[in-house]
Amino acid sequence: MTAPAVTLYMAGTPDRPVSASSALAVQLLDQCRIGYDTFDIGVDMSARARAMSASSYRMFPQLFVNHEFIGGGEVVVELLRSEMLRAAHDLGGASGA
Repeated sequence: MTAPAVTLYMAGTPDRPVSASSALAVQLLDQCRIGYDTFDIGVDMSARARAMSASSYRMFPQLFVNHEFIGGGEVVVELLRSEMLRAAHDLGGASGA
């Protein structure tokens, strides 16, 4: 089995987040050693539109697992606190980033 695809649509890049909520989401995902892909919604308008269409949510960051919208920045914090995101990632059989 492979790990679920975790995607973060964010303002900026993991190395240079533009917003505090994007920076926090990156920091939390990195601390949990969860591999993820990112899209910078500030420069990639098609990614921004794709995320907003899939989620019906206008705020960023947005977290998706296996193309399913999980939530925004506040949800990322709660999922990681409860370790639900780590559990979902582990079910895929990966050991982290």
